[in-house]
Amino acid sequence: MTSNEPLISSPSGSHTYDFDLVTLDGQLLVVGTPDRDCLACTGDPGADRWMTYELDAPDEDYRYTELTSLCAAVVDGRIVIGGGGDHQGFAMWDLTTGRVRLSAQEGGTASAVRADFGGYSRFVVGGSSFTDVELGPVPGRA
Repeated sequence: MTSNEPLISSPSGSHTYDFDLVTLDGQLLVVGTPDRDCLACTGDPGADRWMTYELDAPDEDYRYTELTSLCAAVVDGRIVIGGGGDHQGFAMWDLTTGRVRLSAQEGGTASAVRADFGGYSRFVVGGSSFTDVELGPVPGRA
């Protein structure tokens, strides 16, 4: 018999646009982007427990984030996320502090994924307003 119930829930029952998986201190975590401005979240799938993090806006003129595409990596023991949306270029954040590590690039973000090459994580980004796929390093903590 099949069940239509989700295996894990979203934070506070909100819609989750996109997610990635990371392993931090030996624990698998879901890193997601809920349908709320300037927020990201992590979830422990084993305990169905979520934590929400407030993010700085990547553009000083507008106090919002549009994260319909998200990728995540662990750098120096901390989670770094990257993403954007149709109306927001790609940006990166330190998840714990919420600080912007790389401000929004021009154009929109259609897709963002993490790829690991030889022990280093890279964020691969496809834009909604350009035809190239960009590959860039995930910066360490400042």
